[in-house]
Amino acid sequence: MRIFLHKTLAADAKAPEAEIQLSEERKISELIEQMEVALEDVGIILKNGVWVNAEDYVGNNDKLELFPVLAGG
Repeated sequence: MRIFLHKTLAADAKAPEAEIQLSEERKISELIEQMEVALEDVGIILKNGVWVNAEDYVGNNDKLELFPVLAGG
């Protein structure tokens, strides 16, 4: 599976994207933790272009995009 980090998440991470081979489906929150990204810094999660939450599961054929929390007014 491929994971893409956008904006400030990419700047703060070790790598702005990663390819991970999964032996079974895993919870998105576990993968975010594995990438050393704070879950509270993630505002939008897209799985294959569809908005999901961190409790959803992903597999090897999925594409995951993480966007930071948006602030402002």
